[in-house]
Amino acid sequence: MIPAETSIQRAAEHFHELGVPAIPVSEEGALLGVLEEDALIHAYERGLTSGDPIRELVKHTASVISARASGAEALRFLADNQVPYLLVVDSLQVPLGIATPSRLAAAPQIAYRPRMVGGMATPAGVYLTNGSIGAGVGPWALVATGVLMFLAFVVGGLLMRAVFNFGPEEWFTASWRFPVENAGASVFFLLALRFSPLAGIHGAEHKVVHAIERGEALEPDVVKRMPRLHPRCGTNIAVGAMLFLSIQGAGFGDPELRLLLAIVVTLTLWRPLGMLMQHVVTTKEPTTAQVESAIVSGKMLLKRVQTEAESQPNILRRLAASGLFQIMAGAILAQI
Repeated sequence: MIPAETSIQRAAEHFHELGVPAIPVSEEGALLGVLEEDALIHAYERGLTSGDPIRELVKHTASVISARASGAEALRFLADNQVPYLLVVDSLQVPLGIATPSRLAAAPQIAYRPRMVGGMATPAGVYLTNGSIGAGVGPWALVATGVLMFLAFVVGGLLMRAVFNFGPEEWFTASWRFPVENAGASVFFLLALRFSPLAGIHGAEHKVVHAIERGEALEPDVVKRMPRLHPRCGTNIAVGAMLFLSIQGAGFGDPELRLLLAIVVTLTLWRPLGMLMQHVVTTKEPTTAQVESAIVSGKMLLKRVQTEAESQPNILRRLAASGLFQIMAGAILAQI
C-alpha cells in the first residue's frame, strides 16, 4: 500500500517493480482506494507531471476478497465477476495486496524492506543515519544542540525563580515551589523550541526521512508534501518516559499498583501523545530553505550508503550513530 502523496513517477516505478495491475492507496493510514496502472496514461492526458501526487488518480472502489479465501475461491470470483484483479484484505479490512490469476498460481515472494533512517535536527542543519553510516552536519552541531537545549531549560528555571523571588514570601517557602519551578522551566523550554528555527528543521528532517524510506525522489516539491510527523521520532520516547516517571513518582496509592498503572498508561498513550507533541511543539512546517538543506543531508547519506562498506550494526553501534551521545555530551558540557 502506498500513500496518496506518492508521486506519479514513484508509482510508475512500483508498477514496474511489482508487476501488478493496481496498488492499494492510503490516506492518513486508512484505505483510500486503488491506483490502476491505466490511470497513469490518463494522468499525462490531464496535464499532470511525473512529480505530482497520485491522489487525483485513485479509484475509490475495487473488488475485495478476504485473505482467508482459498486460491480456488479467488479464481472463481475473478471468473464470475470478469475483473482482472482482487484487493486482498484481512479481517479488519486492511489491504494486504493484489491477487491476479498468475500470482495465485506463483510462489509467494519476499517483500523488500528498505533500511530505516533516523536523524537529528540541529541549528546548523539535519543529521541523518541508517544506523551505521551518518551524514549531514558534523558531531559538533549535535553537541551544540545539547548545549542550547540545556541552556533553554536553565533560562526557564531562572525566570521561574525570579517570579518566586518577587512574589509574596509564602511563595518562596511553599512546598509546591520546586514542582512549579520545574513545570515552568519545561513550559519555557517547549515554547522556546516551538518558536525557534529548530522546530522547522525538525519538520524538514522528518519529511526527508519519509521520502527516503518510501523511495521518493529527494526534490523539494516531493519532500514538502511528505508527512511532518514520524512514528519513530524521539519525541514519542521522551513523552513515554515522562508519562512513566510522572505516574511512578507520584505519591498516591500502593507502589505496586502505581507501577502497573504507569506501565499500562505509558504503553497506551506514549505514541498518540508523542505524535500530538510533535504536531503542537517539536515540529512545524519547514521553510523552503530548511527543506533544501535537509535534502542535501539526505543525498549525502544515500551517496555514502552506496559507496561505503556497511556492516550490520549492533545496538551500541546504532546508539553511537544516532547522535544521542553527542547531544548528551553537549548538555553535560553546558553544566561545567
